[in-house]
Amino acid sequence: MQNDKINLSLIIPIGLMLFSFFFGAGNLIFPPVLGQMAGDNIGWGMLGFCLSGVGFPLLGVLAMAMKQSDNPDSIAMPMHPLYARAVTILCALAIGPLFAIPRTAAVSFDTGIHSLLPASCEAIGLPVYTVFFFVLTYFFSINPSKIIGHIGKFLSPMLLICLAVLVVCVFVNPTGSLKMPNPDFAASPFFRGFQEGYNTMDLLAAILFGSITIKAIEAQGITDKKVLTKLCSYAGLIAAFFLAIIY
Repeated sequence: MQNDKINLSLIIPIGLMLFSFFFGAGNLIFPPVLGQMAGDNIGWGMLGFCLSGVGFPLLGVLAMAMKQSDNPDSIAMPMHPLYARAVTILCALAIGPLFAIPRTAAVSFDTGIHSLLPASCEAIGLPVYTVFFFVLTYFFSINPSKIIGHIGKFLSPMLLICLAVLVVCVFVNPTGSLKMPNPDFAASPFFRGFQEGYNTMDLLAAILFGSITIKAIEAQGITDKKVLTKLCSYAGLIAAFFLAIIY
């Protein structure tokens, strides 16, 4: 591949890959909960949610694109190497074993598998599903050179199709009408939505996901720094677009 060549066949899969990185369990459950709480103030609530839940993570990806480095420490290195390493470790722990990773398996099990199991299998169902879930995740992510193909060209389009079907079904067959907002969203829906956007934890993940995106781009043979910056920036914009539309 030519290092100075940018085309949609490369940009779109990278953007979808980054979108799927960000769109985890929290992204699936928090916006509907916000919508329920915001009621007929949903517009202002979602505007605040998208500012913190989409805009700030996008800035993180753009910052990594400007650094042109696949090392997440590089973004904070000018302050102090130890500080940079501490920030990276804390972000990795927060979006990894401490918070985000456990809920990815738990949410997908509760929303998609739990209702299909007989009562006698509920106790063993989650452990078995969790093992299967993370083995499959490991398979799709172990090879950086194939991660764009596995996630950007295969899993992300499937995810978007499933979400589109879900959204259409909700609009075609709604369960009710917009309700009155709860007190927090009645008084200040924008700022309450802004606070809720942090629950996705995407801001913490932005630097790490940005570095993974750069590494995946480099694995495609792209070494020109300017092209690297453009591809990573376009990927961030594509990911932000789909996140905002789905929210």
